[in-house]
Amino acid sequence: LPGAKQYFVAVAGQQTGPLTLGQLQAQIAAGAIPAEALVWTGGMPEWTPAASVAELANWFQTPPPLPGK
Repeated sequence: LPGAKQYFVAVAGQQTGPLTLGQLQAQIAAGAIPAEALVWTGGMPEWTPAASVAELANWFQTPPPLPGK
C-alpha cells in the first residue's frame, strides 16, 4: 500500500528492505529475523533490536511452559 510503514532489517551485518509489516511478520515467523536483529523505519532515531520495538515485540513472544510440565 502506498504510504504504508516499511522497515529495514540488518541480520548478520547484511541490510535488507524495505519490508512491509506483513513481510516482516512472515520472516519473523519463519525464523529468518531473530529478536536481536536490528530494525529501522522512518521516525526512529537509530537502529534498534527488533524485539525492543513495541510494534514488533509481540511477534517474538513464546508462551511459557504449561503448569506441571
